Amino acid sequence: MGNYPKREACDYPFLSKLEDLIGKILKEKKRVFVAVSGKSGVGKSTFGKFVRTRGVGAIPPSTIAVIDDSVMTKEYLFGLIRRKIRIESDRRDDLRPFTKMLSEEKRVIFYISSIPSRRLSRADILITLSLEERERVARLEKRVGHGKKLEDLIRSDPSQEKRQMRYRFKLEGKIPS
Repeated sequence: MGNYPKREACDYPFLSKLEDLIGKILKEKKRVFVAVSGKSGVGKSTFGKFVRTRGVGAIPPSTIAVIDDSVMTKEYLFGLIRRKIRIESDRRDDLRPFTKMLSEEKRVIFYISSIPSRRLSRADILITLSLEERERVARLEKRVGHGKKLEDLIRSDPSQEKRQMRYRFKLEGKIPS
């Protein structure tokens, strides 16, 4: 999880559309929930780190919180000190344990998960990331090596999840290799 490739805004061609949608929703309500899904190895965590550190267009990182599976990085002293907060849940809690500890300044919440519907009943925006299968498998091999764990990750398919999540807007994000 900690070995992220360096990404630039051009690696995410949907960023401008995402920025527009977030701006539109923020005119209607105080917070925007963005769910980011995709198969293991497509770059969900890398995208989460990108938005946490770089923002989304004119939306600054200081207004964004990223919860990657069950972990949120909370920054103190203007980002000089970071603390990872892990809150596991086996039921839909709509991320309440995290959101209740966020300041009002955090207006855009990204939830990164292969299957966001396990914790979220609804999101304003759903982003589904994808990657060429050969590249995805190569990333997984680098992450876990060979064996059963690799086979399980390759076969896992979040689209088979029975539990549904409502959303207003959906973006497809093809990640370049």
